[in-house]
Amino acid sequence: MRGALLKRFERWIGSWSGPVQLPEGREGVMQLEITPIFEGDALEVGAVMTDQTGQVLIGRGIGFWSLERDGRVCCVMYGGSVGFTELLEAPDDPDALALIGPLGDGRILTVLYSQNDGGMQLTSSTTEGYQGSVSVRNVTQLRRRVATEIPPV
Repeated sequence: MRGALLKRFERWIGSWSGPVQLPEGREGVMQLEITPIFEGDALEVGAVMTDQTGQVLIGRGIGFWSLERDGRVCCVMYGGSVGFTELLEAPDDPDALALIGPLGDGRILTVLYSQNDGGMQLTSSTTEGYQGSVSVRNVTQLRRRVATEIPPV
């Protein structure tokens, strides 16, 4: 498995930023950093959301991606508005990553990453209840700011 995670997501490594649409029609800016750690055996994913001026912090989160024995991505994360949780990869297409897991209050968090037209799209939503109403938390179309050097595998 060594290097498989890095190999799969190497084109996502780096700094990304762009506008974010938040609940209640609010808008802001998201900065996303994806950085290899532990010689590429894991990825650190950090996000910061501010208002459009960049002066007021709206939210922040950090997660660590690694591979389960079956090859699926596992993400352990903390988000200021959701707390600690563990998300597991759901089957999806190879150019996207869908992570799903329970929140402490019984809701389900889904985070979808996909790359298109040189950009990164990130969408997160929560589902409540058995048949659940879906609440979209944010939708972001990010552009690459800086590519990060990838360590040798």
